[in-house]
Amino acid sequence: MKKLIIILFCLTLFGCATASYNETVSHWASYKDVSSWYDTHFHYSMSKWYAVVGKCGGKPDVKKCLFLQTAEETFKSSGGVCTDSAVFNRDTLNRINPSYEAKVVIMVRADMGYHFVCGFKMDGNLYIMDYGEVSGPFSSLNDYKERNTKIIEAHFYDKF
Repeated sequence: MKKLIIILFCLTLFGCATASYNETVSHWASYKDVSSWYDTHFHYSMSKWYAVVGKCGGKPDVKKCLFLQTAEETFKSSGGVCTDSAVFNRDTLNRINPSYEAKVVIMVRADMGYHFVCGFKMDGNLYIMDYGEVSGPFSSLNDYKERNTKIIEAHFYDKF
């Protein structure tokens, strides 16, 4: 019995015993909790990025190129690429507060090509969550684009 208690204590102390996505998100109250999760839990997966680029050559044909993870898979693996982050943010924000009306946004940036983020509403304004970074408020997606000179094109994306 002593060994079991010591093992459970060590697992909890060192973070080996983690809560499930459902359990964790049930305690989150706002976009700030989602943003905070990125500080210590998410890593960008270069190996996945190389696989995506190798398969689709930089074209955003989601059905042929991207290996999308569910929000739960992203939470469990603590990593992915921009599409995984955008889907994680969309699904998690809508679960926390459906009035966020979170959606995936695809953009073309002058400095990096295609990039996916998440847009959500709050207090009548649009906010953008790019991984864990939140920017806004914006009056519209066009307002966001106009204030960010590196963005060539941006629109809501409902293909996944």
